[in-house]
Amino acid sequence: MTAAGTPSEPNLSINRALMEVKHALATINAILPRSRDLGVNFALIETQTSLQEAVESLSIAEQLSKPK
Repeated sequence: MTAAGTPSEPNLSINRALMEVKHALATINAILPRSRDLGVNFALIETQTSLQEAVESLSIAEQLSKPK
């Protein structure tokens, strides 16, 4: 366990956020093939795109925040 304020703390928070976003993306990916409503599909695809961008950004932030 790390002490509060250590350099690894941001990395752990980013890692948690990344896992949560990946879970949300997996949920959207599971729902999308079952939806037949065009409006819902459009919203799901927009959400999917945003979550994919968030995964990319968080992955970069995670790499940059790793303790040295």
